[in-house]
Amino acid sequence: MFRFIQKLVVVVCAVLTPVAMNAQQATGTISGVVRELGTGKPLENARISVVGTNITTGTNADGTFTLRGVPAGTVEVRALALGHAPQKVTVSVGAAATARTEFSVAVAAVQLQQVVTTATGIQRKVEVGNDVAQINAREQVAEHPIANITDLLNAKAPGVQVLGGTMTGTGQRIRIRGQNSLSLDNAPIVIIDGIRMESA
Repeated sequence: MFRFIQKLVVVVCAVLTPVAMNAQQATGTISGVVRELGTGKPLENARISVVGTNITTGTNADGTFTLRGVPAGTVEVRALALGHAPQKVTVSVGAAATARTEFSVAVAAVQLQQVVTTATGIQRKVEVGNDVAQINAREQVAEHPIANITDLLNAKAPGVQVLGGTMTGTGQRIRIRGQNSLSLDNAPIVIIDGIRMESA
């Protein structure tokens, strides 16, 4: 009886091993480059993702990217870049193979509101769970005396407060919904054109 059980276990393992190997080999890699349409300039820090999955990455300084662990088959890959229109391409991925693709994204400054830069990276506005306040700088400057960026922000968005500096000559402090931390810095993260700005 014991020998029969051993043989049964060996047969089951022999049957499952090819299945497990096939499951491991059912993924591939996608590599490529993101360029600006017209100029051919490579775009850095563009967000590349496989639609319908959590597989995502960013482009390097030369605009190149690599997506690993992509399910084999035909998938949609999306490129999001700040100041550019989003683009999707269809890619056929083979098991344990590398597929190549290229993006040529058009400049779309008027559609900038569709892409939001957050602490976790660039996301489409519809993917951000919280509300995104917008301030029209052109209208504010035309209607109110604006001397600097803090005048533009003060009392223009819900929950945003601009406080005076702690010392003479220092910049003003920006607070969102008051003091949120007892031990960490309460200043918000400021990102300009995809680059994080620090008060220092």
